[in-house]
Amino acid sequence: MTLEEVQKTINEKIESLKGQQPTDEQRIEIQKLFRLKNELQTEKAKKSRGLGDTIKKVTNVLGIKQCGACKKRQAALNKMFPYK
Repeated sequence: MTLEEVQKTINEKIESLKGQQPTDEQRIEIQKLFRLKNELQTEKAKKSRGLGDTIKKVTNVLGIKQCGACKKRQAALNKMFPYK
């Protein structure tokens, strides 16, 4: 399942429960969907889209804080040197 599909499923489940008290099974199912969503978001955040993301990861490890110019440079490098 993609992140968008999981979010759509969560929204549908919550919408169908409006005005009702969810059962334990329904709560567990929604909790599992939220966990899956968090895992997908974390995985997506880990992947570098381009050179700018890779440089950001290296500078973060070195303890260098990112400023506004750094963010612009990151976006520009990602656009110039994408990984996909």
